[in-house]
Amino acid sequence: MQRSDDWFSHPYDLTSHANFAYLMYFPDGQRIALTLMAFDHVQLFLSEPEPEPRRILLNKDGIAGLSDVSAGQFGRVFLPTGREFADTCNEFW
Repeated sequence: MQRSDDWFSHPYDLTSHANFAYLMYFPDGQRIALTLMAFDHVQLFLSEPEPEPRRILLNKDGIAGLSDVSAGQFGRVFLPTGREFADTCNEFW
């Protein structure tokens, strides 16, 4: 399990309204990214123009608009163009 860097450097600031994530990997290869957020920031999260893929496991409060988002092309690896490759190498060096 991996927690946000914030967890280690200082106690989480409950007034910040920043999301807090746990990244969990299980022996069978399953991965869960559990994100906790302030209730009043859910609508901002839902209005993202290109949301990350997600599966809602529990919506106990019945929040309208909270639904699964399919992966589509998100996270797919594509062969870079020559320019992208050169720019990446330049950034690395």
